[in-house]
Amino acid sequence: MIPDITWPEKLTPPLDDVLRLMNFQTGPIAHLYRRAGHDIPRKCEAEQAFVLHRFIGLAIKHGDEWRKYAQEELNAMMQAAEA
Repeated sequence: MIPDITWPEKLTPPLDDVLRLMNFQTGPIAHLYRRAGHDIPRKCEAEQAFVLHRFIGLAIKHGDEWRKYAQEELNAMMQAAEA
């Protein structure tokens, strides 16, 4: 988990990138997190909020490389689900 972070005063390109994710994009990602054991309500708004929360932290912490860290986390969950 990402430790406490400071919210940027200006909208950064990585944060803007995350905040533009739509629920049809975040839904399948939330399903993967749910299969990995996360308790996410089965409503599209809750799924989107969960994914945005995870990815916002990555965007603030890692900047332009946030997608790399998100993909690593998703890949690890997919491998665990296949095992």
